[in-house]
Amino acid sequence: MLQHLLERLERYFGPADLAWAAALVAALGLSTSKAAMSICTGFAAGAAAWYLVRHPRPGLRLIRPEAWLLTGIFWLSCVGGCMTDEPAGWMTDIRQKLPFLILPLAFGVFPRFSQRQETLLWGGFILTQTVVALLSLVIAYQDYEGLIRIVTRNSNIDIVGSVSHIYFGLFLAFSALMSLWLGVKHQPVFFRYERHLFLVLGVLNLIFLHLLTSRTGLIVVYVSGISGIIYLIFKTLHRWLGVLLLAAVVVLPVLSYQYVPSFRTRVNVTRYDLQQYQIADRDLSGHSISLRLLAWEAALYVWEQHPILGTGIADVEQDMQAAYTHQPQRASPSSLLTTPHNQYLEYLAGFGILGIGMLLIVNWVPLFISKQKSLSFLLLLFVIGIGVAMLFESILERQAGMTFVALFMMLLTAPDNPRLSFSANNSI
Repeated sequence: MLQHLLERLERYFGPADLAWAAALVAALGLSTSKAAMSICTGFAAGAAAWYLVRHPRPGLRLIRPEAWLLTGIFWLSCVGGCMTDEPAGWMTDIRQKLPFLILPLAFGVFPRFSQRQETLLWGGFILTQTVVALLSLVIAYQDYEGLIRIVTRNSNIDIVGSVSHIYFGLFLAFSALMSLWLGVKHQPVFFRYERHLFLVLGVLNLIFLHLLTSRTGLIVVYVSGISGIIYLIFKTLHRWLGVLLLAAVVVLPVLSYQYVPSFRTRVNVTRYDLQQYQIADRDLSGHSISLRLLAWEAALYVWEQHPILGTGIADVEQDMQAAYTHQPQRASPSSLLTTPHNQYLEYLAGFGILGIGMLLIVNWVPLFISKQKSLSFLLLLFVIGIGVAMLFESILERQAGMTFVALFMMLLTAPDNPRLSFSANNSI
């Protein structure tokens, strides 16, 4: 009965269509709705279950190696129970890491979406970041003096929606890089000037990134952009294009510093903050960058006590608070950070050498084993961008970061040649 019902339904809407709908919901909701990420996970699980009911024998064999790699983050959290003294926190961490089990295995059975579906998916993600950035800037610049005061205090401009400024900076940076890449390589699907639209959105998102003065996003876009340009220069025939782009990347921050007051203020405040950290007897309570560096010191201290297997991810916060007592008191206890805000140090303290090794494998190995060739350059930018962002935030500890990494890694490594058939209606 169930098989017959599903067979009739697939004439109009199949499991691959449901998986695409799940990805689209997440792409549109990363910056705007926490519920969208939960809906994506549920839809993706339903799509995979639907396919496995219809094709029980070959189903699991179709799951790609990249998917199994990504599940390593979830299994690592499960193993972390052997080291923890906080079983309640350990169970919470396992529950939070479920996207790294469900999303890779769900999308791992499906090939790359059709060109039309992919265009809607990438376009929706890029356009959403553009709209959120524009609305955030309109609200912020209504009180320009207040905006400058916010940046001078080393605080962050409020972002419209449900995501923090760090995660939005990452999303906006990648949307800018993706949009520029699509503007160069994309073949029009819906209308003639699609490539021009992508180029315009890419330039706009770069401008918005500078106006919002998102430090993490700016570092991600410059490091990933420069790495991509170097790749173009040495691995392709586009050497003159690469040289011109490299020159533009050098000139852009100079012009931004000269003509964008909020960007200039952010750079100066960051420089001043770092200078205060170097002064031994200076109170660092009001200096966000310096407080983060103190947190890094505390995390390294925790790791030194448990170098091989770590202290247990659920114990990191408690052990960091204890670690501060072994350091010179350079800030008030209430201002000290309780997490490293660095994914590498978070896993180093929580899981030791085992954790940092797994983290590097999950992030970098897909770049070398992926059979997706047409998106390989975009995958390179994504992997580098995620690697850089992990230096400044524990992006795998929040739902937005986990969904972004797991979903986009699977989409960017999906094979061109399908090993299973899409539904008959998969021509959206």
